[in-house]
Amino acid sequence: MRHIRLRHMRLCTLALVSTVSLAFLFIQKNTRPRQTFRNATSIIQRCYILTLNASLQPLRVAPGLLCRPFLGTPFNQRQFAMLSATTQQKLKYPSLQMLASELTNNNSVSIFFNHAQIWSLVQGQRNPVLILEDDAIIKSESVPLLNDLASTLAAGGKSVIKVGETPHALPLVFRFLILPLALLEWRSVFSMQEHSVYQCVCRPWFQTSNSAAYIVTPAAAQVLLRYHLPMQEHVDVYMHKQGCVFSNLDFFLVNPPITLLSHRASVHNHEQSWWQRQRLLLLETWQNLRQDTC
Repeated sequence: MRHIRLRHMRLCTLALVSTVSLAFLFIQKNTRPRQTFRNATSIIQRCYILTLNASLQPLRVAPGLLCRPFLGTPFNQRQFAMLSATTQQKLKYPSLQMLASELTNNNSVSIFFNHAQIWSLVQGQRNPVLILEDDAIIKSESVPLLNDLASTLAAGGKSVIKVGETPHALPLVFRFLILPLALLEWRSVFSMQEHSVYQCVCRPWFQTSNSAAYIVTPAAAQVLLRYHLPMQEHVDVYMHKQGCVFSNLDFFLVNPPITLLSHRASVHNHEQSWWQRQRLLLLETWQNLRQDTC
């Protein structure tokens, strides 16, 4: 009987949380100020696709916007030397890893390094730049929305706008339960079409992931380059912390995402088992909850 009661309580709790999340989504959708397209020209005039595929061709996603491949450099000793001493040890001995965001495989190091190489190109530009990884999927009809976001949020500022999909082991639970609850701590900025824009203004427990698609301004690229050495964590977590923890730049999240992922086989060959990685993710979430300042 006690087991039945406990199970009933769990189901009731889950139903209550789900109801609150749906109510939050409804309220946000109907109270957030809505924007219309105002940008007649393309503020995003450059786009880079990070890839290791030397045969990848430029992609014209819309008139006036050509995404050029940026051929990344595979992991090498130069990149290894750019890591902190502790990270170097964890790269050699993955069993030392304490958090899921730590760099413990060669591919993650090279991805961080290559994003930093693109930031070096962006910092000399005049306008915001769209950065994609080669597993990102972008539709031509999304480009006006990206331009309007960049025009509204990034003009003259130190802004990173995350527009890509966030992968998760439980995608439906993440989309309809975890993310709505997490965004309660983020400032709702506005909506464009069916997309909502949020900005972190304190240190939230929810840590964004995935660097497959984002808009970055030249000023933000300078900030990212200023603090990125020595490399110690995944590049997506590094960008998140620069905005949401250290307040060195303005960090925005678009939900639902504008670009999606191809969901090809991941290049992140984590040394840990799936269960071990989930354990590290839970430990990191618990740490973020304890450090939450919102």
